[in-house]
Amino acid sequence: MTRTGHTEGAFYGHFENKQQVFQHVLAYRQELTHGWTQTLRDYDPSDTTLGEALAIVVTRLGDMLPGANEWILVLVDFYQQTKHDPDTHRLLTTKYEQWIDGIEELVQALQEQGWVARDRDARQIARQIIAFNEG
Repeated sequence: MTRTGHTEGAFYGHFENKQQVFQHVLAYRQELTHGWTQTLRDYDPSDTTLGEALAIVVTRLGDMLPGANEWILVLVDFYQQTKHDPDTHRLLTTKYEQWIDGIEELVQALQEQGWVARDRDARQIARQIIAFNEG
């Protein structure tokens, strides 16, 4: 809390608990990435490969989310500390579905531009991407 310039009392005067702080951080990070797939509209499959398009959009997403490498550790730590709390579990489940929504939006943008066949199920592809990412 020292880094924020606030005392612990002032901090918890605004938030009831750490879970509420984390919920606000999750919402803020999601706001930061609004429109991250729009970059694809500036490129054409006739002169940009799918790999290049993905590199462009992922780089843009990384630019929008500074400290993403550290964020993964924070997310894992938060999950470990709260995994038995049903309210937090619901929050994380909702956020997880929102992340899949974002990947689905990416797939739809790729379909609109012609990099991915339009007859493919964008939601299924999004879930496959998340599964691949999770290992």
